[in-house]
Amino acid sequence: MVSQLSGTAYRSAVKSSLAAIPLFILMAEFMNSGGMARDVFDAACKWVGRLPGGQSIATVLAVEGFKNALLWSIRVSTMSF
Repeated sequence: MVSQLSGTAYRSAVKSSLAAIPLFILMAEFMNSGGMARDVFDAACKWVGRLPGGQSIATVLAVEGFKNALLWSIRVSTMSF
C-alpha cells in the first residue's frame, strides 16, 4: 500500500508543474548560502528603503530579482549554440 501511494504521488508530481517547486526552493537555498539573497535585498533596501513602506517594497524588488535570476538561468540553459 505504501508503494502504491508513493508511486501515485510521484506520477502526479511529474505530470504537473508542481515538480518545479522543490527545485525553486533548492535554488533559493543556494542563493542564501552564497550570499546573493542578502546582497539583492540590501541593494533593494538602499534603493527604496527611505520611502514609506520601503522595507516592503524592497522585499518585492528582491523577489523580482530572484525571479529574473531564475528565468535568466533557464533561458541560458535552453539555448542551443
